[in-house]
Amino acid sequence: MKNLILIPMFLFSFLTLALANNDSGNPVTLLSAESMTVSIEDTEVSTFVSAEMTEDQNNFEFETSKKIKFVQIYGEDGRISFQLTVGSNKVRINKNLFDKGDYKLGFKVEGDSQLHYANVNLN
Repeated sequence: MKNLILIPMFLFSFLTLALANNDSGNPVTLLSAESMTVSIEDTEVSTFVSAEMTEDQNNFEFETSKKIKFVQIYGEDGRISFQLTVGSNKVRINKNLFDKGDYKLGFKVEGDSQLHYANVNLN
């Protein structure tokens, strides 16, 4: 009787662990230029529609599939250095807010409880 209970529980546990998606995702490049790169995890592809530089190369433009509540800019030390309230599915961020280095942008979109991140590297 004990085996009738333990064997299905073991199989269920094994299958659950085997099928769980613990992968944090692979990087996908949204924007690449000589002096900078913007990338996201492949799990965020459905959130971000596009990322572009303006013609004058002074602004990043991001478009998401849902309305953006705010964007948080994290410095290389992991601290929030700036937060921008948006209220649209498009946002333009001035490149002057960044020095050379690695940054993380956290997008809070309507209907989602978590932030969606984009990584920015300026050379």
